Amino acid sequence: MAKTVINLSDPVTSLVTKTNTISDNLGDIAIITTGDSNVVDAINTVKDQIDSIDGRIDNINGRLSLIDSAPEIRAFISVTDAGGDGSLSYSSSTGVITYVGPSASEVKAHFQSDSSNGITFNSSSGSFSIAPNAVSYTKFRSRVSLVIYDSTGSAVKTLYSPGA
Repeated sequence: MAKTVINLSDPVTSLVTKTNTISDNLGDIAIITTGDSNVVDAINTVKDQIDSIDGRIDNINGRLSLIDSAPEIRAFISVTDAGGDGSLSYSSSTGVITYVGPSASEVKAHFQSDSSNGITFNSSSGSFSIAPNAVSYTKFRSRVSLVIYDSTGSAVKTLYSPGA
């Protein structure tokens, strides 16, 4: 916005127009909520209130933001560990939220053996194994077969694979 200048040589109509422009740009003093009677005092009151917070507000690029050294703000933060895998904690003295986990034993607890299908799970090592001959083409939901023939046209081997 350009600065409004009233010159001594301006006619009265320009004086009225420019004064109204300045008034519009300044705003209505009657609606100042700080209790001050002019804009400069209102600005100074707001500045004093910000300064009285004692460094807990940081002015970064013209924007005011709360910084981490405000213990009064951190006192309102609450973190609850709802259980499950891992753990969650909060330090109100530092403002740090920490999540740890899950541990290997917590992850392994979600797996189990399916011996009816020949799959076993070792919870100590965390490894799965498939019993010999446990998986056959009859277990495939859909299957594709590949037949290998010898030179006489007799089937030598049939291979099965899961289909689409």
